[in-house]
Amino acid sequence: MDRKARSVLDIGCSSGELLKQCGHTLKYGIDVSRAAEALFDVQGAYFELYDLETDNHAVGFFEVLACLEVPEHIRNWENLLDVVDANADPTGCTLIWSAAPPGQRGVGHVNLQYPRWWRRRLAQRGWHLDRRATRRFKLRVEGQVPSHYSDNARVYRR
Repeated sequence: MDRKARSVLDIGCSSGELLKQCGHTLKYGIDVSRAAEALFDVQGAYFELYDLETDNHAVGFFEVLACLEVPEHIRNWENLLDVVDANADPTGCTLIWSAAPPGQRGVGHVNLQYPRWWRRRLAQRGWHLDRRATRRFKLRVEGQVPSHYSDNARVYRR
């Protein structure tokens, strides 16, 4: 993650494990699950119940957005991308994106797409794949997260 950035939004944050690892000043998590809300215990972070299928308002502007292994659970993928756009800091933003491809096992998968499919959709919205940052990110998290998280991860910039 961008170490200079002050703010991070975890889209589909679940219990907030990612945010616990962040040293950002402003940490915010959104998730549809009341179970996630009950489990969310991140010092200095905020949580909001948020339905990624239907809600698309901004909860703020963030320098870093993380959406990890969430897109494959969302039927209304256009709305998910609207959420990403609505919360991206207009002065510059890093998006860490990880989505299960076809064939990846899991529960609740309703939208499995190849990385190039997501790359095209994000590029249409002004997000550009940063291959160097992607390689650095994967090296940093290797062995610390389930392998499919790092295998599927891509870093985009706008």
